[in-house]
Amino acid sequence: MEHSKHLWRVVLILMVFFLGFVGFRHFMVPKSFGLAGPYRYDSIQDHMALPVVHGGRESCKKCHEEKYDMVMKGKHKAVSCEVCHEPVTVHAKDGAKIADMPKSPTWRLCELCHAKMAGRPKTHPRSPSASTSRSRRFRWATRSPRGSARSATISTIPR
Repeated sequence: MEHSKHLWRVVLILMVFFLGFVGFRHFMVPKSFGLAGPYRYDSIQDHMALPVVHGGRESCKKCHEEKYDMVMKGKHKAVSCEVCHEPVTVHAKDGAKIADMPKSPTWRLCELCHAKMAGRPKTHPRSPSASTSRSRRFRWATRSPRGSARSATISTIPR
């Protein structure tokens, strides 16, 4: 029984930590947390108060009908314009153009959808840079200042 004092001290310390944690959690976690999933339910009102920045594909169709029709006939008909371009509010406001639409025609943008991933079917089109490994060396043809073609070996940046 003499050694049981140590056990009671450990139990008491654990109880103090547990009660401290419960008290801390009670005061720090918002009351709306967990009402409709693992998030703060009041945040829905906060997000609804933010200004709308995405207009969807229909907002682009008003001014760019030819381009819209071309995209609807192509392979990217399921992709919204704002996936590749900036949100519509950067380009237009109240139906009037306020700035040029920024363009970013890089392979990194294409690789968001066309990179090789285990979960994608093998028939899904991939970008050319996604088919080569980062660690592999590849050759490409470049033009010298005099116009003759020469071959250069370029290594990609290691991870």
